[in-house]
Amino acid sequence: MTVRVRVFVLLILAVVVAGPVRNAAAGKGDKVTATANGRRVRLKGAPVCDGATQGGFSIVASPKVRRLGQVIRGVAIACPVDLANSIFPVSPPFCSVSYTETHVKRVPTIASWGASVPAVQVTVDSYDGTRMSGTFSGALTPEFGATRDATIANGKFSVILGGDACTNPGLAN
Repeated sequence: MTVRVRVFVLLILAVVVAGPVRNAAAGKGDKVTATANGRRVRLKGAPVCDGATQGGFSIVASPKVRRLGQVIRGVAIACPVDLANSIFPVSPPFCSVSYTETHVKRVPTIASWGASVPAVQVTVDSYDGTRMSGTFSGALTPEFGATRDATIANGKFSVILGGDACTNPGLAN
């Protein structure tokens, strides 16, 4: 699958799976951690947006910009899998994982990487109807602004699906 198609599929899946969301306590109880490009990424609470339907799930985690000079590291995972009818642990046959680094400065620079199965592995360890937890890892290829591959290791997620405010609070009704 080409890089452009893979990114498009990941974005469409994230939008479709997140679907309509309510303006609730954003990401309360959600947590995503990983080691990406040798750097620890730890996001919990409001920076994590997730959603699920019968067709799959998506998780997008990225902190807010706080100051110039900051490096924003974000992770996105999307998998088409019916969580309600799966036997756990489950490793969906198709998943996409992406990673971005944005250097916040007067002229920001962005680098992004992405890959899908078999280059990445995503395993959903449990799902009880609301909370989903699992692991992810793999080798990602450059997609934009990067010249060498990236690795994601020891990735873990624990999210309460639904109830997130996955929209810009300034635009929410």
